[in-house]
Amino acid sequence: HWWEPENDGLGRLAELTDPSTVGFAFDTGHCARAGGDVARALREFDSRLAFVHLADYAPDADNPGLRPPLGDGLLDIDAVVDALREVKPESWVVLEESTDRASARDQVSKCVEILSRFCD
Repeated sequence: HWWEPENDGLGRLAELTDPSTVGFAFDTGHCARAGGDVARALREFDSRLAFVHLADYAPDADNPGLRPPLGDGLLDIDAVVDALREVKPESWVVLEESTDRASARDQVSKCVEILSRFCD
């Protein structure tokens, strides 16, 4: 769904739907892939965040759908952490790790370290 945040897709969807019945499953990796400012989008759509998929993105000509491990792509983790602390979503922030570029143990350890920043 990387095209959803492209251009003004989410803004338009927000305009056309009722916030009391429609929330967004916002994916940080898809927003980054679409060229969006992830932290700005989190702040802009804070009241619509049903849950957040925390994922990274980096261009890969051989496999554009393959995501790098969290922290190894274009996602500005610190800016995302700051934005999520600011908007304080009452929803889940879910790690969406879907790559085979490193061992599962190494990936999970790194993700736990990154996710622990949300708990400060």
